[in-house]
Amino acid sequence: MNDNKMDSCVVEVKSQPRTMGFFATLKRWNRFVIKEDGVFGYFKLANAVLIYVTCLTTAFMAVFCQHRLSLLLFTYISEALFLFEMYLKFHVCYTLKNLQVVDNYDLTFDHYLHGEFLFDVVASLPLELFCFAYAPGKRMSRLAYLRLIRILRMKRVRELFSKWLSQLNINVFGLTLCKNVAEAFAVIHILSCIWYVLACPYCKCISPSWAAGGHNHADPYRQYFHCFYWAVATMTSTGYGDINATTSIEMIYSICVMISGKVIFSCVLSNVTSALASTEEHRSSFEEKVKEVQAYMRDQHVKPSLQTRVVNFFRDSWETTRSINVSAVLLEAPFCLRAEVYVTLIGDTVRTIPMFKRCDEPFIRHLCSTAKYNHFCAGEFVIRSGNLDENLYIVRRGEVEGIVEGSGPNCAESVKSGTIEYKDGDFFGEDNLLKDTPSTLSFRTKTPADLFIFSKASVHHVIKIFQDGDFWVGLTAGSSGEIEISH
Repeated sequence: MNDNKMDSCVVEVKSQPRTMGFFATLKRWNRFVIKEDGVFGYFKLANAVLIYVTCLTTAFMAVFCQHRLSLLLFTYISEALFLFEMYLKFHVCYTLKNLQVVDNYDLTFDHYLHGEFLFDVVASLPLELFCFAYAPGKRMSRLAYLRLIRILRMKRVRELFSKWLSQLNINVFGLTLCKNVAEAFAVIHILSCIWYVLACPYCKCISPSWAAGGHNHADPYRQYFHCFYWAVATMTSTGYGDINATTSIEMIYSICVMISGKVIFSCVLSNVTSALASTEEHRSSFEEKVKEVQAYMRDQHVKPSLQTRVVNFFRDSWETTRSINVSAVLLEAPFCLRAEVYVTLIGDTVRTIPMFKRCDEPFIRHLCSTAKYNHFCAGEFVIRSGNLDENLYIVRRGEVEGIVEGSGPNCAESVKSGTIEYKDGDFFGEDNLLKDTPSTLSFRTKTPADLFIFSKASVHHVIKIFQDGDFWVGLTAGSSGEIEISH
């Protein structure tokens, strides 16, 4: 029995699949993982720009027989960077559909190997080696044409744009415009090169052709601009007639360019218009609300200076938050996630407030989740001296000054006799949670400021959750300056 068990075990081990020797060795030597963002993200962006430019120059070099050393050096430097990116992709983390980040090397290796690797290999095939099959005088021209397979890499640029557009914190209109302009320019460039090849294959112009009618120039760059000019004029159906088709093939190609031009430019204009409309929709809705407020204030004869302050508040709110209620948006998130966000933003400051110093972490998390975000314009009062306020304020960003005011003719003309400055991470108004007396100080923003506000009711509610309500009575009576809650 034991021998049989050992034999079955041996058979099981032998039947396990093994990775190919080369890839197994590669895994042992390179067991590190890098994040998709950060330095690799910038490298990928720079490489995408090089891919785009290389695809354009590759077509230009092949069609217009340009084999300058500077262009060749640029091409092969870009080639080396692309191969280096392929190597790094074996080590790059990736994100699943459930937003879980996979940072295990074996998984990242297999993810790229069975995903984009095959396409990158095809787009990098060294077909240039076949140029040695031609005579020495023809090798460079054939080499340039064999390198046209690199144009397949343009797919990487398109994927990068698509990834950016799927994100939330981006300028959709600007990115859509850049994407469509880049794609349109690449299409026009390719169509221009094909137009030149029809008349001048391997840079030897034939007759009859459009180039034989006085458009055959020795300067390849001037010839390229002629072709580019024809492509734009034909795609937009402008058709000045100074460069026109002569042979049947050129006429058929011109018809195809006219039809495709209509489709391409229609798509570009519709995409840009759609992005602009979606961008302006929220702004237009916000501006309508501001106009309604202005109309109401004029109807109620509110003094012009106060109207200006209200309008400035709305404008500043649009510039900073796009009129989005941050607290309301976060309420849709799960409690634990919302609490974690608020603890990250203001948790360190809450722990420094004397009355919360001895509170444990669950209490701090729950307390932070009750904070309300508010934005104040520069010069606006947060608290006025003599007013009853029941809030604790934390300065997340900006500057606030506490003002000791003297008695003036009216509330708006109080005389400043001393100031206390509060900056990022500072807090004020903690006494408002303990006393039901009017404030002795005025607090006014020196710069646009983002404040997180704790109301007396919300703090009282959290304390009730963690401890009996009698404790709050003792606290307000001044028996203690700290809250002590532990489990």
